[in-house]
Amino acid sequence: MDDFITYLKAEYLDNVYLQQDAYDPVDGATSPERQSRMFRAISRILATVMDFEDKAAARRFFQLLTQATKDWNRVEMEMDAFSEIENRLERMRAGVGRGA
Repeated sequence: MDDFITYLKAEYLDNVYLQQDAYDPVDGATSPERQSRMFRAISRILATVMDFEDKAAARRFFQLLTQATKDWNRVEMEMDAFSEIENRLERMRAGVGRGA
């Protein structure tokens, strides 16, 4: 299970941080400040030791996490929704952390 979670984390990083949507005005070109803030949040997610009931539950979690992060990628930093989504991601992370 640990190897499967590592795989899902790698796939998540690739999908939400390494790949950018060149056609989206926000995600196509981001400021260093935004990249740094997002990278810190994503790094916390990747560093979390996670527990899931089974592979299907892990896969579902990462699908939801990926979509939420992609939504975050498209929101201007100055908007309230940016912080709201960031807080949502943190709650998701905390909810699956070992011992949660």
